[in-house]
Amino acid sequence: YNWFMYVLSVEKVGKKYTPRQKLILALPLIISASVSLLLYGLKPELMFTPDLSTTFVSTMMLVLVPFIYIIAILIYTVRKAVGAKTREERTTHIRIGTLPLAIVFGGLLQVIMLESVQIFCYCCSIVMIIFYIQSIESQVSADPLTGLNNRGQLQRYVQQNSTLFREGLKTYVAMIDVNDFKK
Repeated sequence: YNWFMYVLSVEKVGKKYTPRQKLILALPLIISASVSLLLYGLKPELMFTPDLSTTFVSTMMLVLVPFIYIIAILIYTVRKAVGAKTREERTTHIRIGTLPLAIVFGGLLQVIMLESVQIFCYCCSIVMIIFYIQSIESQVSADPLTGLNNRGQLQRYVQQNSTLFREGLKTYVAMIDVNDFKK
């Protein structure tokens, strides 16, 4: 749920959510937690085997809600990518939408093959770290008002691009300062 809300904020969904809207967005999480607790209290054998291994039902309860949020994010970002005006914007939406597919893959592996290993949790963590690094990188590299690359990004590009430095060739960089450009 928190990751879902984070993606909505990065995607700059224009609404400030009221408590009622946040509750509606959290309903899958609330329902899943309630059903899990209820099943554990009334029929613990549905959740755990006698040797305290998880059952298929408990694994599904663990995986189902994140799948709902992942599918919601995927649908939202694909719709945003289709309506994007620039290639950069489209790429950002696609990246945000496809990162959760690693989570889906991890969840399927866990449910189908390796129920005792929490692959799903590891995949969630890795995707969130990648997503966080990419969002921070874009904030550091671009001007917040214009969205254009800044001087720091130019320096990183020059340092990483070894083709700029060839024996016997000179490299030139032109920078233009336009007065009142942001206005």
